[in-house]
Amino acid sequence: ASGKELNLNQQLIVACHRLDVNGVVNALREGADVNARFGNGDRYVFTDPWSHGTPVAAKNWTPLIAVASASKYPDPL
Repeated sequence: ASGKELNLNQQLIVACHRLDVNGVVNALREGADVNARFGNGDRYVFTDPWSHGTPVAAKNWTPLIAVASASKYPDPL
């Protein structure tokens, strides 16, 4: 994430967006807040592999919004 580490809540949101079950479980076990907002982290971690777009409102994303915004398509080769 551009040289800046993600905090635990941001890690949870990224794991949700990537549909990474192990990452979600680990973040929750470590105490991540399920109602957290992504905040001022690097929004480019949410770059769509197909359109290369990034969400402009990523700072307001919660884990639920991240899951809802996950791509239904597999990553390109």
